[in-house]
Amino acid sequence: MEMLVLILVGLGASVLAHMLSLRRLYSVLLVLLVLAGGLYAAIHWYVGTLEGWDGLTLAIFALIAVMPFGAGLILGGLTGWMHLRWQTKRNT
Repeated sequence: MEMLVLILVGLGASVLAHMLSLRRLYSVLLVLLVLAGGLYAAIHWYVGTLEGWDGLTLAIFALIAVMPFGAGLILGGLTGWMHLRWQTKRNT
């Protein structure tokens, strides 16, 4: 079940980032990436203050929820940028 969540979150973020890149909204991508990084940093800091199973649970949540989203944003942004470059080379 967790693997399905990882794949869907990453794929959804990748599609979102690809569409934003096609519209050249790189600032929105950057804001989303900074927010995801900030959320991961906050969860990582909070996990450091906990002991036992609570910390492990939150660390797993951070891995499942935040990391695929950030990776999907990066990969989708890159594919959207490459798509735009391909279109401009093809049209000229």
